[in-house]
Amino acid sequence: MRPLFVGSLSLSLVVMTAALCNQTWLEDSQRWIHRLTGGAEAQFKTAETESQLMAVIQSCRHEDSRKMLQGDVELHNWLTNRLENVGQVDLQELANEIQESCPRYMKLSSTAMQSSTIAGLYQQVTQWNELDDKDFTHVAVVARLRPAGLGYEAIVFAGQRLGDLVPELIGHGRDQFFSVCPLCGNGQTGMVLTRKRTVFLECPDCHHVYAVVAVDTHGTFHYVSQYLKGYAPNVHFPAKKKLSRLAEMARIWDEVIHTVEYVPDSADGVEDNDAWQFAHETERLGTGDCEDSSIYLADWLASRGFEVRVALGRYGEKGGHAWVVVRLEGNCYLLEATDSHANVSHPPMVAETSKLYVPDALFDREATYVRRFPTTVWSGDYFAPDQWTRVEPPGVKSAEPVATRVNGTTNAMAKSPAAAPSQH
Repeated sequence: MRPLFVGSLSLSLVVMTAALCNQTWLEDSQRWIHRLTGGAEAQFKTAETESQLMAVIQSCRHEDSRKMLQGDVELHNWLTNRLENVGQVDLQELANEIQESCPRYMKLSSTAMQSSTIAGLYQQVTQWNELDDKDFTHVAVVARLRPAGLGYEAIVFAGQRLGDLVPELIGHGRDQFFSVCPLCGNGQTGMVLTRKRTVFLECPDCHHVYAVVAVDTHGTFHYVSQYLKGYAPNVHFPAKKKLSRLAEMARIWDEVIHTVEYVPDSADGVEDNDAWQFAHETERLGTGDCEDSSIYLADWLASRGFEVRVALGRYGEKGGHAWVVVRLEGNCYLLEATDSHANVSHPPMVAETSKLYVPDALFDREATYVRRFPTTVWSGDYFAPDQWTRVEPPGVKSAEPVATRVNGTTNAMAKSPAAAPSQH
């Protein structure tokens, strides 16, 4: 027994010597023993500590004249569940998982802090340089006792989380957005360049157009279906005899093509200078380009109960164009809203019109319609459900934000480039 006693005594002396030489180790040991014996810090209040850490973060942002961060409840709950019963935290692994589950984040920065005191965590978070990023919008903080029971730990993720696509906010603080393709269900980030006045949003995964937005004369973007407001001008039809529906359609068509002078928006030579007009604006101005007069014609027809859609697409080699299609009594008519020489006594049916009309998208008051098979030869049917997918505004579903990658260091930053108008 004596050799064992001597060995134990020697080991104890070594431990005591190490403790005296390492103040932090000594403090950690004391606090660990204190908690084991029922000390005050055994009652660690997680929510209170996380709330205080959030307050410190907001204070740092305020001192740097940065906007306050919103707490990301979903990410906080995910991190809390993910880290339950996990010892050593691997930020790289966490970041990769967030990339799969929270792709709304264009930027994501993380840090892990350990201290023997809660106050030490507060001090460390003030030294986190990445917290100064002006693009950051959200933050999630998870605090816990260190796995070995020696002190405390905080894991913080902060970043730029994109909101859903809201056309009216484009050019007013939210040009970058997150959306979910309603056709394939995949989420993606995107950016609308405000110099582009009409934007077809195409999914980078299924390569289908899933929404179209366009800017009005005041610089505000809208889903194109929102340009049809139900406007009808104050025009009275002859009361001599009751017009047939076909004659009524022709009468309205005739009124539009002879009262609206065609004036292209790009007349000044500036590409992408195309501002869309509402029907009442086109009537008041008496001028407009193809989509302006088409919106005017379609809105008027719709207000009279016609089944009508505006087509956006291409006309031969002339490029982008807009026209109107009407389904009436089993027939489908194609109406050019810019042709003042059209024979209004004989509205042409689609089958009679040139095959050079190739639509990419249609819209009415309720929805936008996109081609199911955009790479195939155009069938010529503007109303067949098997040819068109209906997408109602807002055209996006709530999913989650583009995630990021962090390197394996304790304090790491990663940025993901925006995808072309490409979940949590």
